[in-house]
Amino acid sequence: MTRDEARAAILRQVNSLPAPPSAKTLDVAMTALDEVESDEEYVRSAKTFLAALQFVEYVQTGIRPNTDAVQ
Repeated sequence: MTRDEARAAILRQVNSLPAPPSAKTLDVAMTALDEVESDEEYVRSAKTFLAALQFVEYVQTGIRPNTDAVQ
């Protein structure tokens, strides 16, 4: 996964949430990720963030997210 693919995966996951976070919250999270210099660390951090978003989706819906972004 590249930096751009990781960023796109996060945005797709956010858009799939029944109650997406506010734009300000998303902006803060993405800004923090953008400060990561190493592509490898960025992807690792993005995968962790994706897992957290999937948990939020599970809590909101009670249905386990059907995605292969984070295994």
